[in-house]
Amino acid sequence: TVLIIVGVLTVLIIVDVLTVLIIVDVLTVLIIVGVLTVLIIVDVLTVLIIVDVLTVLIIVGVLTVLIIV
Repeated sequence: TVLIIVGVLTVLIIVDVLTVLIIVDVLTVLIIVGVLTVLIIVDVLTVLIIVDVLTVLIIVGVLTVLIIV
């Protein structure tokens, strides 16, 4: 009976360790996904900023041409 109790306890401990590892894995995946989404958002923002700068340069160019003409 003592051996059975010890066996059950070791199984429970193993299951607990596995569940903890699974939880940690899920958390790390969520963290990675979060970091990736942040990077994507930053990329989109930088592209928008570049587009804004280009549009400003085009407007300035058009204005200078109009002034020259």
